[in-house]
Amino acid sequence: MHHPRPPEHRVVGTCRHFAILACAFLRARGIPARARCGFGTYCAEGRGLDHWIT
Repeated sequence: MHHPRPPEHRVVGTCRHFAILACAFLRARGIPARARCGFGTYCAEGRGLDHWIT
């Protein structure tokens, strides 16, 4: 991830996409995991935006 890539080789995703994928990968390996959603006010002042974690 530290090497620049041209736009056609990039992947766009949000915290939701990465949390769900991480949860699926961990569960496939037999590791208990779950994705959680909450609202963070640290991303945009005066607004609560959804944020996902695993």
